[in-house]
Amino acid sequence: ANGTYWVIVVSDKLIRLDLIIDMHRRLVGSELAVCPAADHSAPMTPERAAVFADVIGDFARRHMPAHAT
Repeated sequence: ANGTYWVIVVSDKLIRLDLIIDMHRRLVGSELAVCPAADHSAPMTPERAAVFADVIGDFARRHMPAHAT
């Protein structure tokens, strides 16, 4: 499939990181963001929200069409 894929994961015990890396490698053109010391609730915590927002914002800025900004 063509397109831009973004794989964002947290380093917890639900999904092994090696499986995520394998998925990333199979999705041609994908980007992988790993947030160390985070679990699945991390994006919703005040301490980590800014980190996730920065990663998402960076991805969006690089992949949004110029006329959408």
